[in-house]
Amino acid sequence: MRLIGWIVIGLVGIAFIVFATHNYHVAIVNLWPAPLTLSLPVYGLAFGGIALGFLGGALVAWLAGGKGRRRTREIRRTARQLERQVEAGGGVPAVRAG
Repeated sequence: MRLIGWIVIGLVGIAFIVFATHNYHVAIVNLWPAPLTLSLPVYGLAFGGIALGFLGGALVAWLAGGKGRRRTREIRRTARQLERQVEAGGGVPAVRAG
């Protein structure tokens, strides 16, 4: 399975290299409304767009997982408290399922 992953990564890398070598022409980008103009190769624009899309998706996924991370912290905190009670000889307290 790991070999298949490396093969796919290699093929995607080769595709990126071929794309970059065939799209090296300069494109002028006006970043309106800011008075900024960039001259970038076409492959730079494409890879930049891919990178921005990846980062945006990662941000949305991280924000969506906030409830799960908070719940996990609460469960771990409760587990540590229960472990301390058991180690202190307090026995196992009654825990409600929730």
